[in-house]
Amino acid sequence: MANKYMNSADRAEDNRSSAWTLLIVGGLGLAVIVLGALGVLPIPMRGFSKGLSMFVLGGLCVLFIIMGIVSFKKSKVYVPCSSVIERSASFTSYALLHCIAIGDLFDSAIGS
Repeated sequence: MANKYMNSADRAEDNRSSAWTLLIVGGLGLAVIVLGALGVLPIPMRGFSKGLSMFVLGGLCVLFIIMGIVSFKKSKVYVPCSSVIERSASFTSYALLHCIAIGDLFDSAIGS
């Protein structure tokens, strides 16, 4: 996949949505594990395999929660001030107009 330019506001929003997803999945996973350990949800495993499965899944859920927290912290890094947003939008529109003008020059040069 080619690198795509994302302005800071879009990048921050992308990190926030990823953070919410990771936190929700991790929290639901931990809830299922706790309910399974308490016997509320029937888990058709016994003994060592049940304990090992709960331990591994619990570790993954905790890892998801940690990754969600890190994503929230990272999203705050990408939130720029309004002057940076205005300069970025101005530069982006200038670059787009410049690329369109160059494309028109090439089209006229090759006779399209």
